Amino acid sequence: MEELNIHNQMYSITRTALMLNCNPATIKRWYKWANKTGRTICEVGLPAYTTDTRGTWFFTYEQIKQLQEFRANLKWGEMSEFNSKYYWSKKKGESNGR
Repeated sequence: MEELNIHNQMYSITRTALMLNCNPATIKRWYKWANKTGRTICEVGLPAYTTDTRGTWFFTYEQIKQLQEFRANLKWGEMSEFNSKYYWSKKKGESNGR
């Protein structure tokens, strides 16, 4: 019988979000924010994810721990300008006028 090893198992973004008690859209937003900062995802503390042929994101257990650490180290308001511009406005990319 094959021995289970949680460190080699891949978890979908949905299962990862459940483990982190957040929404999959939140995780994707972290990566979009990192891309907009002009720094690599590794520089901001996000792990590289893998995808399948359908585009589903997958993470290992170690990468989930990195995501948890990223969230813990994310300072209050650090993503606020990005969120207000790309998520809280009426149209993506449109400023709220603030």
